[in-house]
Amino acid sequence: MAETPLHERDTRIALQGTTRDDNIEIIIKAVHLVIDGTYETKNSNKNFLILDFLIYNLKKYGIDENSLYKDFLDQGVDPNLINNGLYRSKMHYLQEWLLPKDIGDNKRQFTHKGADYRYDINKEDNKHNDWTGNAKQQSWEVKKKLLIDTIVNIYSIPPNIAQDIAMTLYSIHRLRDLSCSNVEDPSNVNYLFNLPNDLINHTLPLIKNEVLLNEVIKSIDKLQISIGNTKSTNIWDADLVPCVDDLLGAADSEAGGLLSKVVSGVLEDRQGR
Repeated sequence: MAETPLHERDTRIALQGTTRDDNIEIIIKAVHLVIDGTYETKNSNKNFLILDFLIYNLKKYGIDENSLYKDFLDQGVDPNLINNGLYRSKMHYLQEWLLPKDIGDNKRQFTHKGADYRYDINKEDNKHNDWTGNAKQQSWEVKKKLLIDTIVNIYSIPPNIAQDIAMTLYSIHRLRDLSCSNVEDPSNVNYLFNLPNDLINHTLPLIKNEVLLNEVIKSIDKLQISIGNTKSTNIWDADLVPCVDDLLGAADSEAGGLLSKVVSGVLEDRQGR
């Protein structure tokens, strides 16, 4: 799996020149919280500080602990979880539900299975007593909304466009994880193999330039073939990392790939506040 600095670099490259640097840092932190943020004893302070950072910087847009708590209630979470004393406060509640405690490899279980994956209807996501599939789905929906709302407010764009931007940044993160997983048994990361679907559903609709659209489609097709070869043999296909590099840019390069062109093409003219 890719390390946090590499993920942050990928997000920064994708957003470079689209808004002020401080806004980019807010989005970088939001991407981290939504995808990789966890409640772990050894790292909890770091992630608690990221949550505090986001609430402090987003409160001017009406995103704070009250609005995030309401988002959970809107997802059907029982308000008595706080009222009966299980959680000390709204912030304590948000820490545990936005930064779920480690259960095995929680990144795989809570956030990495696809933009439109349904944790609430897949049996494999109900095997842990502390977090049912329904609870995972509620957490994932609020996390996604936090990232989407952040992009809506920074760039003043409609929610549907912000959603596709957010999920393209999500795909950038998962693609880098995929390219850095080739030392592992491919079957251990099969939750990343649906990546082409997210790109088709959330990235292609953003592209208005026909030349760029055709380039991205070709790269997605190559990625699908490479993933198919990997799945059928359970041996990493030699073309997989080059396919990912085409979309992201190489891990050892400061140049972005096709997806950074997609994101910047949508956002650079809007120049977030």
